[in-house]
Amino acid sequence: MKKIFVIDWILVFVFVLSAFSGIGLHIAGHGNSHEVWHNWAVFHVLTSFLFFVAAIFHITTHWGWYKGTIKNGLGKKK
Repeated sequence: MKKIFVIDWILVFVFVLSAFSGIGLHIAGHGNSHEVWHNWAVFHVLTSFLFFVAAIFHITTHWGWYKGTIKNGLGKKK
């Protein structure tokens, strides 16, 4: 499988984890246990950082497309 597709699928997977942990963090914020909230917060920060790293790899692997889009305009082909 191409490296680009692997990075894209990792990005999707980590986004789902980050969104799930964000929802869990929000729900835990309404409870009484600070420890539960703290565990969700740590998990959310870690998954969000992994999402950020995967997004950087995604941008670098698609850099040629971004350059072409800026140079030629959106929706135009060479």
